[in-house]
Amino acid sequence: DLHSFPTRRSSDLGNSPVVDVEFYGKYIPDGRHPPKHKLRGILSAILDRLEKEYGIKPIIYTTPYIYSNYICSNFKSYDIWISAPDFPASLTDGKEWTFLQYSFKGKLKGFGGGESANIDLNAFNGTPWEFTHY
Repeated sequence: DLHSFPTRRSSDLGNSPVVDVEFYGKYIPDGRHPPKHKLRGILSAILDRLEKEYGIKPIIYTTPYIYSNYICSNFKSYDIWISAPDFPASLTDGKEWTFLQYSFKGKLKGFGGGESANIDLNAFNGTPWEFTHY
């Protein structure tokens, strides 16, 4: 609900908010993807509201298909967290990703899992200093 964000600011968060843009389940009842203008309109409203509420630009988390078909060339100022285990060094439009989810099958000692015993593995496209100050 766009009207019920908590009123914390970026200094309270420690991290940027992330908007997960994926197609699955009941949100696509007929199996067809939404029109580009509809998804872009909804995403723009969410991103604007998050930035206004938290005082920091959100990150967009998505798949290569959605990035190529819906996001690239439309949300250029946003950092991208791409979910793609065998993804190239840059996105289809040449933009560099900020985060890369490169595996869905990581293991962590002591983690038994809820849905699965696997954890997602991610990489940051930068130096340790840049990550600490991100």
